[in-house]
Amino acid sequence: MKNIYIHGRGEISTRLKEIIKEREKNINILDDVQQSDFVFLTSDENKNEKFLNANHELIGESVIIDFSSNFKNRGIGVYILDHLFNERGREKKHKIITLPACYASSVIIPIRFMEKNFLVRGSEISIVSVGGKSTLGKNKNLQSGNLRLSSSKSEDYHLNEIKNHTYNFENIYFKLLVGDLKEGILSIINIKCPESNLKYDLEVTLDLKKEEFLVKTMQSVSMENISNNNEEVSKFWVRYNAGNESYDIYSYVNNLNLPIELALKYIEHSCE
Repeated sequence: MKNIYIHGRGEISTRLKEIIKEREKNINILDDVQQSDFVFLTSDENKNEKFLNANHELIGESVIIDFSSNFKNRGIGVYILDHLFNERGREKKHKIITLPACYASSVIIPIRFMEKNFLVRGSEISIVSVGGKSTLGKNKNLQSGNLRLSSSKSEDYHLNEIKNHTYNFENIYFKLLVGDLKEGILSIINIKCPESNLKYDLEVTLDLKKEEFLVKTMQSVSMENISNNNEEVSKFWVRYNAGNESYDIYSYVNNLNLPIELALKYIEHSCE
């Protein structure tokens, strides 16, 4: 049985409590941070930082699981992605665990899958990521049907995160947008890759319960196959273009459910 303390009262905090209650996991939610094994930071980065500064001694040796973007100043510990790709061990080096659940996750997950399973190597990747209204923060007044560019600061940060966690590409071009999706993030990735052994199309679902990718071979991926199913935490489609020897990847992540599932999986492994 693990004890957790949740800092923050937003959407992630509410959904986290609901999921723990529904599944009756071996987790106690406490009101006392000093007695916790894990401290969840679910507020915005400024409030999280103030909380950490004010409660540093009380937190002690508790592991901090940070849902905010503030981890860019602390180093990145992408535990569950390393575990999924059979590269465990790095998590033990981090007192602060950070969750790749924003734009970068919808890019890193499929690219790492292609690198690992099909030895995809290439000279160039072009990426466009479109986030839904849940990525807007407090300012959620985007007009229906519209797109807007994210800030250059946010774009640069996510690009660096992608570069840090994909290994076989010389040039990565990234454009980040906010659109009228109900929830989640859709990324369109083109990889120029003339020397891969994957010459067919795929539909791939990340099953975090089994900690594996469920792969379905398809004759041809079309836009009709692609959906942002809110029940899935991560799903992507791979289309091979024989003419120009490249892949188009359409990747969807639920950026509210994915970080919660990653965090609960981390705690589950700590109980083993």
